[in-house]
Amino acid sequence: MKTKFFKLYRFEKKNVEVFIKAEGIDGEFMVSVYYDLGGYNYFSGNKNPRGYYLSVIPVKVTEYGFTTQMFSGYKRVIAETNRYNEKKFREYCKYYLPTKEGMELKKSVVELVVNVSEKFAKVA
Repeated sequence: MKTKFFKLYRFEKKNVEVFIKAEGIDGEFMVSVYYDLGGYNYFSGNKNPRGYYLSVIPVKVTEYGFTTQMFSGYKRVIAETNRYNEKKFREYCKYYLPTKEGMELKKSVVELVVNVSEKFAKVA
């Protein structure tokens, strides 16, 4: 699945977000790789593992930023770890995030994009 690359929206020490439009799928998406300390999730009652995550969220990009619907999208653990490692983080970003237009998405990213597009059809 090829992508239309919008822009690298945000690059922080532990969070990189990219906006894409995937071929054959209606809508725009924010794909991000980030590090999370983990811990208990008070909404679900589960314990989230510490590690690196891949997240896909449906968005509507405007000239002023973007809008999204609360609690929409999916996240997946890429790797569990005991502490943050900058080198590993950059490797995951290079592997999972598209960096130019027409770049093929990795299979795991495509699965998340398809799931998000089916469950959350349009963001108002």
